[in-house]
Amino acid sequence: SSNPCKMLLLNSPNNPTGEVLTAEFLQKLAEYCRAKKLLVMSDEIYFEVCHGDTQHVSIAQYYPEGTFVLGGLSKHMSIGGWRLGVGLFPNTDLGKEVMSKMVVLASETWSGVAAPIQHAAVSAYSLTPQLEEYVKDCRTIHGIRTRFIRQALVDLGILCSGGRGAFYTTANFDKYSSGLAKVGVTTSAELAKYLLEHYRIATLPGADFGLPEQVLSIRLSTSYLDMEGEIDPQKIYDLYKSGKSEAELMSAKHHPMVHKAMQAFKQFLTEIRV
Repeated sequence: SSNPCKMLLLNSPNNPTGEVLTAEFLQKLAEYCRAKKLLVMSDEIYFEVCHGDTQHVSIAQYYPEGTFVLGGLSKHMSIGGWRLGVGLFPNTDLGKEVMSKMVVLASETWSGVAAPIQHAAVSAYSLTPQLEEYVKDCRTIHGIRTRFIRQALVDLGILCSGGRGAFYTTANFDKYSSGLAKVGVTTSAELAKYLLEHYRIATLPGADFGLPEQVLSIRLSTSYLDMEGEIDPQKIYDLYKSGKSEAELMSAKHHPMVHKAMQAFKQFLTEIRV
């Protein structure tokens, strides 16, 4: 085509780093995209999971005519697996055309969302005060856990991304490459496999997110440890609501798996240090 359509893909809060793009940056980026006639696909499925004073801002605020926003139900509502996607398209001729194509694609690919998820979505997007309080509480707990795990890793000497949103941090082990090579680890996929097989730590390799294979980065999800059992999430939620301090909430008594994981990382570093 003589007039190709170009699109920039954004993801903030970000998976795998947990970073959040600032309003100042997004405003400048919007000006650039408008000048270059770049469309933007902004994945904001973690928009309600920003930690502390960090605020989520959508680039659509500065570039509404060229931004397509994607979101969903499962992340901020803490119901992973209940898949219902949301798309907000520009109120332009192009936006309306893309919407019509999306309706065709969705109807022929999925037919429709499962009935129980439709009912869940009606409740989830009702925005009752009780629901908004629940989302706020979960966001706070995610922040406490993510900051604790990230700081524990940094204290061990592991380089980590900021983790200001979502429930991820990316840990890099490039400075331990010599020691890792001695145990046969030269790629992020090998690193993730080694941690799983030898230390029972489940991660995703950085290569799964587009990083070069030789970059020894892995993504850690801070939402899993001590939250996988049937009653564990409710127990931790109740502890938070009871007024426990962050230190007490994250103690080995209440988060034993988190502390075991950090101990496993410590043993791993002892093995690969040269």
